[in-house]
This record gives sequence, C-alpha cells and structure tokens, in this order.
Amino acid sequence: MSRIKDIDLIILSKVYNTDLSNICQVNKYFYKLCNNEHLWRNKLWTEYAKIYPEKGQTWKNMYLKLNIYMDKYKYRIDEDSIVSASILGHLEIVKLLSTLPHVKTNLALAFAITKGHLDVANFLSNFTEECYEYEVVQFLHGLDWVKKNYNKIII
Repeated sequence: MSRIKDIDLIILSKVYNTDLSNICQVNKYFYKLCNNEHLWRNKLWTEYAKIYPEKGQTWKNMYLKLNIYMDKYKYRIDEDSIVSASILGHLEIVKLLSTLPHVKTNLALAFAITKGHLDVANFLSNFTEECYEYEVVQFLHGLDWVKKNYNKIII
C-alpha cells in the first residue's frame, strides 16, 4: 500500500470482501482505514447502488448487512428480485433494489401487503405510480376471491 490515506482507501474499495477482512487485521493503520465510512460508502455505491443509510446506521453496517442478505438469499441485482425481497420482508434489500430502473414495485407492493410486511409496503407505496394502483387493487381483490373460495392462502 502507498501509506497515503486517500489512495489506500481507493485501493481497499476495489478489494474482495474476504481479502479485505484479512487486510483489516494486519495492523492499526489498515484497521483504521477499514473503519473509515468513506470506504464503505464507496463500496456500497460501486457494488450495489447509490442509496443512503437510515438515521443512526453507519455506511459500514449498511454495506455489511446488505452483503449478508445478498449472499444468504442469493439475490441478484435485477428488476425481479424486489418481489422476492418483498415477500420475505427484507426492507433493506427492497430499498436497494428500488433504485434500479424498471423494477416491479407494483407487484412487490401487492406481495408485501399480502404477507403483512407493512414497513416494506409503506416504503413501496411511495414508488407505486397511480397507473399501477388499479393493478395492485385488482391483484389484491383476486387474492381475496381465492382465499374465500378455497379457504387457503396460495401465496
């Protein structure tokens, strides 16, 4: 490494997470760099999307949490994954995926509502355009009909 903080932060932002974990333990200098919020903001914005942590959450915590979700649930960064994240109630992933163009927020909203994930539904309601509201209502009415006629939840 160069021992020039800004350059080393750029280099670390390009390092794979498994290697970064080892580098952070080498000495105090690298440990300090690895706790620099600019490093984690750059990694988040480079690897995922330009999103911001919630109040009280650090860039590092947000990045690490998203990384765990992405690995654990095998999410891809695409427009269909938002539906899966909504069904499972993963608000952080929904927030990340909502930044992508052409995501299916209307379908994701409908599934979040049916699964009772009100935090996800509330977030997605900000992205659902009026033209999709009819579609969401029709979807939910269809689910009610299925529940009444078959006495079981299919979804």
